[in-house]
Amino acid sequence: MITVEGEVKKPGQYPALGNMTLLSLVARAEGTGEFARLDEVIIFRTVDNQRYAALYNLAAIRRGAYSDPAVFANDVVVVGDSPQRRLFRDLLQVVPLITTPLVIALQN
Repeated sequence: MITVEGEVKKPGQYPALGNMTLLSLVARAEGTGEFARLDEVIIFRTVDNQRYAALYNLAAIRRGAYSDPAVFANDVVVVGDSPQRRLFRDLLQVVPLITTPLVIALQN
């Protein structure tokens, strides 16, 4: 099994089938979430009791800037979260609440 967590639409454990890659694993998790930080995808792997972590840029892989890395059984993939995107979305939701009373006040 391969574990996928973080900003994917369907985090969880997925069977390691054949020659699986990072992009195919993210696709199995139904893609990245709204707040995914594509330049912060980490694959954790244990080899001979030594823990390794590799940082990948999913957007660069999609553009073909470098090859799509293989993922293996027992890997843990974490898709990073963008607090800035969350803040921007929250601000967009609050702005109408702030401007609406001003418009009403000006009309009276």
